[in-house]
Amino acid sequence: MGSVGCKLLGDAAHLMSPFMGEGVNLAMLDALELALSLVRHGDFEEFLRAYEQKMYEYSSPMATMSDDSLKRFFGDDAAARVRDWFEQMEKEHEEAQDET
Repeated sequence: MGSVGCKLLGDAAHLMSPFMGEGVNLAMLDALELALSLVRHGDFEEFLRAYEQKMYEYSSPMATMSDDSLKRFFGDDAAARVRDWFEQMEKEHEEAQDET
């Protein structure tokens, strides 16, 4: 997970494109989880381990979605991917309308 000597927080800990707009949200959640881990664990190494584990759990899905968005809008097949994405959103919207 991490290595001894250097710990990253906020934007520095989450390498992702800005497409999800989640940087500030993740940074604030990092601060909360860091504080909660510090309160819950007396041992410094255990506190860092618990914090890093929790951080990876909630940030990994955002990183995956951010990477998908980057590829969708800037990949070699961007036009087709964006078209497919909009068609999927239209389909989901129509299905939601049918349910109401």
